[in-house]
Amino acid sequence: MDSYEKIRIVGRGAYGTVYLCRRLVDNGLVIIKQIPVEDMTIEERQSAINEVKVLSVLKYPNIIGYYDSFYEDKALMIVMEYAEGGTIFEYLQQRRDELLSEEEILHLFVQILQSLHHVHSKNILHRDLKTQNILLNDRRTVAKLGDFGISKVLNSKSKANTVVGTPCYISPELCEGKPYNHKSDIWSLGCVLYELASLKRAFEAPNLPALVMKIMRGKFAPISSIYSEDLRGLILSMLHLDPSRRPELDEIMALPIIVNSLMQARTSIGRIPCLQLSKKNSSTTRRSKGKRYHASAKSNHTLDSGIDGGSVTNNRATYDRSNSTDDASGILSSSGGSISLPFDSQSLKSSHNSNITSYSHRTNRPGSSISSLSGALTDSEDSHVSSSSAPVFTWGSSSSKPLMLNLPQRSLQITRVDVSRTQKMGVTNCGQIVIWEQNRVQLDGKNDRNINIDIPRLLEGQSVVNITHVSCGDLFTACLTDRGILMTFGSGANGCLGHGNFNEAAHPKIVESLIGYEIVNVSCGASHIMAITAEHELFAWGRGDNGRLGTSNTKTYSVPELIKLPETYQPSSVCCGIDCSMVLCCDGCLLVCGSNRANKLSLDTSDTGLVDEKHSLTRVPSMPLSSLSIEQVAAGTSHTAVITGCSNSLIER
Repeated sequence: MDSYEKIRIVGRGAYGTVYLCRRLVDNGLVIIKQIPVEDMTIEERQSAINEVKVLSVLKYPNIIGYYDSFYEDKALMIVMEYAEGGTIFEYLQQRRDELLSEEEILHLFVQILQSLHHVHSKNILHRDLKTQNILLNDRRTVAKLGDFGISKVLNSKSKANTVVGTPCYISPELCEGKPYNHKSDIWSLGCVLYELASLKRAFEAPNLPALVMKIMRGKFAPISSIYSEDLRGLILSMLHLDPSRRPELDEIMALPIIVNSLMQARTSIGRIPCLQLSKKNSSTTRRSKGKRYHASAKSNHTLDSGIDGGSVTNNRATYDRSNSTDDASGILSSSGGSISLPFDSQSLKSSHNSNITSYSHRTNRPGSSISSLSGALTDSEDSHVSSSSAPVFTWGSSSSKPLMLNLPQRSLQITRVDVSRTQKMGVTNCGQIVIWEQNRVQLDGKNDRNINIDIPRLLEGQSVVNITHVSCGDLFTACLTDRGILMTFGSGANGCLGHGNFNEAAHPKIVESLIGYEIVNVSCGASHIMAITAEHELFAWGRGDNGRLGTSNTKTYSVPELIKLPETYQPSSVCCGIDCSMVLCCDGCLLVCGSNRANKLSLDTSDTGLVDEKHSLTRVPSMPLSSLSIEQVAAGTSHTAVITGCSNSLIER
């Protein structure tokens, strides 16, 4: 910092502090982002380095300039261009209820459009496009794109599998767990254009689940009728629910409403001053819904019926791109670890890089899966496992001894695992899901030398927020995010995904009927699921045979069903067996329902005799369980194990 003088702090971000500084050699003002890297994780450090790499290759008039970077006092310092006018977000807030003219909207928009076009031409996705990341000059006539900390550099066969960014600007396909691509940036650009025209965001809600639901439904308030039909149509087309029907950047730039503004922007922003003829009626003032609007141009705006009321559903956009394709260009190349086995590693499915920049883990709860583990599958003693990770083992079936699991990438660590009769999955320290798929491998080309190998891979197209918990059923999976959102994927048989149908889902999809609830615990049986909210509400769905759902019947439910319990019982965690369910309450009591095969639910007593099944949740009556405080429970096919508050383990068969 010998060449710079700090003036003041202008902002604080997730990874560091932003200073306004004076460059001593010429007294020029610059921005220096100070990012302490010593205590960062590998992913956070990579994000900081990534911003330097992206800025260094993006040289464009409408992109914040990169000057230098260096290390000082165990921090990465990034020197960038200073924009005196602040952000577009700040500018719009200062206007209060005074709408921008359509001419000014388009003047700013085409500059953002050109900068994003340049970014995409370099095979880079911005992934956090919003009004807070677009800066202005002192006269607020020049817009510049900034903050490339979470941008993704793509190769010719890649797509960004991690989903990051500001929730209000994320696209519906990201909410469904699909991969990020250039059409997601176009959705965010549409949100920015809407904000320029309405001074508010297209999608807002009091909490994240409600926001996700609004985005997935694609409904937002219409912009004012003072704007042209062309502008309204452009917004609708960019905010189309179907990514393939959103226009390409080249198509947007060719629209008549954009071409004129492009020409004006290129002449007015250049170094040679150009005289622009003012339009007639430039001082005309209009009002709409109590908002002041200084019109600079058009008096012939077309009014749609009801345009000032109700809501707009953006999957009916007038800009029809149904025949266009979403060429998101492939899958990120693997840089992960390999498996040391005597067969061609190219036959394995590719692992995928990820760049999640922040994560948090929910504290372990009773009945949760194993935590604080790391590793991956192979029976070779030569497997590549990070020296800083603790191994994960699997055994049973045809394995004569525990086998160590391998990871798709050496830098990953497993924090939680879960298994079912058909699946093995884990959650990484970066909030990703690892799947181990079993493959039968022939050794040395001899049929009599076959071994089962579980091949690790990262699940493609993971959700908008980090996964903290995973639970496996038979051919389906449930996972929780760090915001308490429940997502399911896999086979939809018996309605076990909770989506209101029996269809399969290839990628994690939000259970929509639970939007608005913070889910804190979930467990999968062979064909059913139970989940508990932060308010101790219990939901169950899927196959209802044997009364395993606790609904007092044996019906099958394809959407979550609220299970009513006496007020004295407050569920805290749940464990689903193959054909039964067990619920732990805050006071340590254990409630059970479903099949009591081999008395695994401990329902047989001298008073009741043999109990085959129970259709509603019932407190375990048998001693000593009925008198002990139970902290954890696990269910097998025909036996159960619990841990009590005094650390005594009880096994029942």
